[in-house]
Amino acid sequence: MYTDFDSLWQRRAQQMEHCSCPIPDQRWHDMVSKALATPDTKHVRHPVWKRISAYATMTAACLALLVVGVKLLSHSSHPTSVNYGDQSVRFICNNSCNAQSLIAYFDSYIGKISNP
Repeated sequence: MYTDFDSLWQRRAQQMEHCSCPIPDQRWHDMVSKALATPDTKHVRHPVWKRISAYATMTAACLALLVVGVKLLSHSSHPTSVNYGDQSVRFICNNSCNAQSLIAYFDSYIGKISNP
């Protein structure tokens, strides 16, 4: 591996003298001049309609997620506090049932089984 930069540079210069560039000199100089004259643009501004449509799409997606989330939360089961005897029991009832009447039904059913 070559480590001497000067010798590598000289070898490159010699090789460049014996090879031909596929682009004519005048065209190559024109391309370089055009590249140097072009201002350095780091940020390209998109048209207004593209920016507005992007923000509208993002807003619609956020609203859709919010509506779906609120709808799912309203249908989810929440614990209900039910009095059973002298105790307060936390109970989750699906499908909008009445927790107090359900506990009373199971209490009477278990009472019938335990007292034949």
